[in-house]
Amino acid sequence: MVERDGDERLPRAIRLTCKGEFDRVFKEGKSIRVPGLTILFLPNRQGFSRIGVSVGKRRLPKAVQRNRAKRMARELFRRNKTLFGKGYDYVLIPQSEFLSHPYHQYVEWLRRALAKKVGRKAGNGSE
Repeated sequence: MVERDGDERLPRAIRLTCKGEFDRVFKEGKSIRVPGLTILFLPNRQGFSRIGVSVGKRRLPKAVQRNRAKRMARELFRRNKTLFGKGYDYVLIPQSEFLSHPYHQYVEWLRRALAKKVGRKAGNGSE
């Protein structure tokens, strides 16, 4: 694959890719809720944060909605990495009302919620 200047994709190294990684966060992780979004987090041994997105058909029945929710959730992580504590695995779970709130509102909700929960455990929260 050809790399482009200004390539802003999420590298494979910072994505949760296999079922076992997701299962570990679902089983052992702690959760944060903001309107329309649940965030599970668990310390990892990587030294950097990783993300996974899980969207169920029951909550967002149409594929177009699920794909848009996944894109928006990944973008929240990609553009706001400094809000997420360093050295954690995160699973973002969009709910049915996730797409009805604007992006900038989620940035503010995440800033508040992550500072309270993850910030204390992760130190300064910057990456």
